[in-house]
Amino acid sequence: MIVISQVSVISLVLMGLSVIVVHSPAFSHPQAVGPHPGPLPLLSIIRESNPFEEPTLNPENIPCREEPIGLGIPGFQPGIHQDSVFRMFGFPSQTLPGYWPNTHAVSYDLIPHQVSLGFLFDRQSLLLQQTEASFAQSVNTEIILGTLNSMLGCQLNQEIASGFQQVWRGQVRRYSFALGQLNGAIEWEIRPTSSGNQPAQRVYIGIWQKGLHR
Repeated sequence: MIVISQVSVISLVLMGLSVIVVHSPAFSHPQAVGPHPGPLPLLSIIRESNPFEEPTLNPENIPCREEPIGLGIPGFQPGIHQDSVFRMFGFPSQTLPGYWPNTHAVSYDLIPHQVSLGFLFDRQSLLLQQTEASFAQSVNTEIILGTLNSMLGCQLNQEIASGFQQVWRGQVRRYSFALGQLNGAIEWEIRPTSSGNQPAQRVYIGIWQKGLHR
């Protein structure tokens, strides 16, 4: 398990929605582990329809930039320098040692109770070794697939999109894949709630460099 640090309070504007990143609990997962200029006219982040609507399965329809500029929920691919992440989201208040040797980790509770992002960096090179995202069921699946595409360096293909769909529909609990020098996993995770209500389900996506999980 990798434990990722709390983050400082910063103001973000995503998709025209004003969001405050708050001090979050440690973001962990058994497998691993500055604001953009203004509102952007894209799909709504939060769905108003059936939370299990069919996700888009044509990767060619999913917009992507190899280095995000703030569209939707930005995803960063392994190999990107730490500075690129900090320019987008701001500096964390602290970093913690990563589970894997020679790594440190940070996290962002990007939209409280909806979207969390986690990053695992090499301590010497400061290059991203593992990138993670966790989404509530209420988040628009096109937004999730856009983040996944960006996490993969704009290499989302039909097979991986179909694997995401299988997890999303509950046909499989976990989908694992390899793509070039990257490995990845998509699965449902159960998160306890501080209020004692029924635990929340989130779909978790993790992408890491081959050879990291030794």
